[in-house]
Amino acid sequence: MKIQTLWDLLTGELIKLALVPGRQSDAKSTLMEGPVPAGSLSILDLGYFSVKRFQEVTRCDAFWISRWQQGTAVFHPDGQPLDLLEYARRHDGSGPIDIPILLGAAERLACRLILLRVPPEVANRRRQKAYEKAQKHGRVPSPEHLAWCDWTVYVTNCPVEMLTWKEVRRLVSHSLAD
Repeated sequence: MKIQTLWDLLTGELIKLALVPGRQSDAKSTLMEGPVPAGSLSILDLGYFSVKRFQEVTRCDAFWISRWQQGTAVFHPDGQPLDLLEYARRHDGSGPIDIPILLGAAERLACRLILLRVPPEVANRRRQKAYEKAQKHGRVPSPEHLAWCDWTVYVTNCPVEMLTWKEVRRLVSHSLAD
């Protein structure tokens, strides 16, 4: 059994509560259905990653932050495909990458992408977990998946004037488990 909650971080008010089967995918949750208040900020974990959901929140004049789901198509603002892993690898690592993108193969939602290189010990721990998880299913992690262990990637429709990359990271780290 899982307990899913929607709550207001500022007031501590519980907005919705749902008891669901433990094996039910978060993506099928009704918790996020319906409009969100204009000006609000939704911080969503990967279980709720949905470009369609992000579009709905944006249409309500509200804001959202999520980690990026590996494999989700990313495009330059001009519509050209962006090989995100190659782009990240070319970065010198002296700071974050914070760029405007279009998210999704069909939807092409205009938003912001933030790439942060993690310390080697964090990347190594992530790789170890990836191997352990894959081994349980009789597989090995893909080279691409292992390469992404070096990075934490966020997507958001919050403009940089509203939230810096540091504030995005802080909000997510205080709201969600990594």
